[in-house]
Amino acid sequence: MEQAVADDPQLKIVYKEFPILGPDSVFAAKAALAADKQGKYAAFHKALYATKTRVTEAVVLKTAAEAGLDVERMKADMRQPDIQALIDRNTELAQALRIT
Repeated sequence: MEQAVADDPQLKIVYKEFPILGPDSVFAAKAALAADKQGKYAAFHKALYATKTRVTEAVVLKTAAEAGLDVERMKADMRQPDIQALIDRNTELAQALRIT
């Protein structure tokens, strides 16, 4: 995807957090959205996808710290209603598009 963006500067990639793998997936999705509030969504997303292990809460927190996030702020932001509302909207979109 990086090459596609480099080849076409008008190309826009939009990521939608859609946690479907259980509680750890929900935690990671909320962390990613909270990372965005710190302007570090891309760095966190890339770091999390580079992990070679199962993504657990501990792995998410460690990855966030390594990506330069203020982890305590991230955890507080994860509890904000707008984070859950965005995940809910993404789930509704997925259902409307019949993505399971």
